[in-house]
Amino acid sequence: MRCNGCGKKLDGGVTVCPVCGRKAPAPAPVRPVTPPPAPYTPPPAPPTPPPAPNTPPPQLAKGAAIGAKTAAAAAAVKNGASMAVGAVSKKTRLSEKTVAVAAGVILAVIVIVCVVLANSNKTKIIGKWEITEVEYGSGTSQVPGADEECLFEFKKDGTLQITENGEAVSVFYKVDGNVVILSYTTQDPSLHLTKDRTERLGIEKLTLTKLILVSAKNGDSGRIIMKKKL
Repeated sequence: MRCNGCGKKLDGGVTVCPVCGRKAPAPAPVRPVTPPPAPYTPPPAPPTPPPAPNTPPPQLAKGAAIGAKTAAAAAAVKNGASMAVGAVSKKTRLSEKTVAVAAGVILAVIVIVCVVLANSNKTKIIGKWEITEVEYGSGTSQVPGADEECLFEFKKDGTLQITENGEAVSVFYKVDGNVVILSYTTQDPSLHLTKDRTERLGIEKLTLTKLILVSAKNGDSGRIIMKKKL
């Protein structure tokens, strides 16, 4: 740079001109040098793939494709047949299981019905029953008179009280389905012996108002017809 007064060339960093003593001018600011833009370089072309070795002719390739499709179709048919067989076997197993379940349900229903019928007889027979007629196996029958009273009273504790013309006798009873089993003890005063006996009476009819018992003793059967005494 040069002095503005005398024009002497000044070195860098000098603030006062050594000739005229004038203040040296301020140095010009240094501007950054921008490099020129790089020239455009196109990207390299992708490499050309090498030719496939031993490329079969189009006809052979088409035949190989058809063969592959045929093999796939055959495999699909085979798998479908296997699945169908498995489905039939599974259906058969399900049918057998259904039949077994149905048989079990039917058996359970039969057992429940039998139990309900037995319990129904045990429940309905409880109470007082008045004898209205006695039929014997010989074909004769007997109807109690107006002044005669014969009652069968089945109690919940398993005792049966038989009352005839004011005299009462108690025996044990048990209802087993359609059979009433009586248990009692007989005595022989002359021999001073006691003997346990049982007697079975079949329930021919039992409703809320009517009871018919069938007995068979010594080869002579008979029927005891009773009505519910309220």
